[in-house]
Amino acid sequence: MRIVFVSAALMAFLVGGCGTGRSSKADFDFSTIDKIAVVDVAGVVGSELIEDRISELFTMELSERGYVPVEQAEMKDTLKAEATDPDTAAVEAGKILEVPVVLVVDVPTFGEEMSVTAKMIDVNDGHVLWTGSGSGKTGRSLSDIVGGRFGGGFLEIGPESETTGPTSSDVLASMPGYTLAPKEAKNVQKIIKKACKSLPHNSAPKKARRRKLWFLPLPGL
Repeated sequence: MRIVFVSAALMAFLVGGCGTGRSSKADFDFSTIDKIAVVDVAGVVGSELIEDRISELFTMELSERGYVPVEQAEMKDTLKAEATDPDTAAVEAGKILEVPVVLVVDVPTFGEEMSVTAKMIDVNDGHVLWTGSGSGKTGRSLSDIVGGRFGGGFLEIGPESETTGPTSSDVLASMPGYTLAPKEAKNVQKIIKKACKSLPHNSAPKKARRRKLWFLPLPGL
C-alpha cells in the first residue's frame, strides 16, 4: 500500500506512525511453519549494530506470535555472494539454515523517522507468504545523534542535494559503531509491531522452544 500524503494520512503518521500488511497466499496454513529465520536486514540503516538490533526485535515479535526463530550463523556474506535478487538469496540462506520459511527486512528510511517492510518467503518455492510495513518516529533528533557522537557539537544537515549535503541516513551510515539508545529501541520496536500487526499467529503447539534468546528484552515492555 502506497502512502498518499493527504491530511488524514499525515495526521495518522503524526499520532504514531502507521502499519499495513497482507497475506499473499490466501490458502496458506501458517500453523505448519515449525521454524523461521530472519536472514537479512537491508536498507539505509548503515550501522551493523542497529541492523542486528532490528533483526533481534523482529525475532522477538515472531516468537511472541507463536513462531520458533532458530539460532543462525552470519548470513551477510552468503547473501552478498549471491549474484541474484534479494529474495532468491534469502531462499538460498534458508536452505543453508534448513528452515522452511525466512523473513527479509528492508529499511528504506532511517533517522529521525523510520519506515520498514518485511516479507515472509517460502523456501520451497520462493513465494511470498506475507508482507507487512510500518513507519513512525524513532524518538531522537539528528542533532542528538551528531551531538552524542561528537561530544555535543552541532551540525546542520538537510535533505540530500548538491547544495545541502547528506541526509540523516547518510550521517548514520558514516557511524558504523552507532547503536540504538533505549528510547529509540522502544520506538523502533513499536514500529516493528505495527509492521507485524497483520502477521497471522502460529497457534500450533511446538515440541520445543529455543533454548536461549540472543537478544535482550527491553525494560518496561
